[in-house]
Amino acid sequence: MTIGYNDYYASYPITVVSPTVTLSQYSLKMGIGDTATLTAVTDPLDYGVTWSSSDPSVASVNGGKVTAYASGNATITAT
Repeated sequence: MTIGYNDYYASYPITVVSPTVTLSQYSLKMGIGDTATLTAVTDPLDYGVTWSSSDPSVASVNGGKVTAYASGNATITAT
């Protein structure tokens, strides 16, 4: 990045780091009506996490809390 003021300029290198997400568990077996809580740790810390389910009719996720609704498979993703 280059910053300029009048006839003075300075250049600074910028490094963009892609965050990584580590989950507390990578596999869950749940019965209908069961809940489980997953924790996501990010690097760098305090980076926001967005949760999603590949099939919300089987299992939903809200802030890391997973609720099982039906038989089947669902992938819970934290990004």
